[in-house]
Amino acid sequence: MQQLSKVAWAGRGAVVFAEGTISDGFSVLPFKSSLFEAACNSGAPIIPAAITYRNRDGSPQSWAQRRLVAWLDNDSLLPHALELAASGGVIAEVHFGGPVKATDRKDAAHKCREAILQR
Repeated sequence: MQQLSKVAWAGRGAVVFAEGTISDGFSVLPFKSSLFEAACNSGAPIIPAAITYRNRDGSPQSWAQRRLVAWLDNDSLLPHALELAASGGVIAEVHFGGPVKATDRKDAAHKCREAILQR
């Protein structure tokens, strides 16, 4: 957290994965409010972003297909990456929301999660 505070106070951007873990992407896990502390304390803008994955033909992914994208459990990098590459790959889309104005880190976490859920 100290490093994140230094980045925020220096005016540089940082990306945090607010769930604090990786999931299969079929739901949005609760956000860790502590990850918003540095931005709230420094006054840095908070921009929620969501990543969605689709098959190469644009169709939604099944759980098994999302499992190829998400590194869950004890997945090893190389075998996992090779399996994803052999599947033909995916389309990744990043969707940005508007800046979030929050009174504190818990408010920021709540508002960002709501923005992602609306997406």
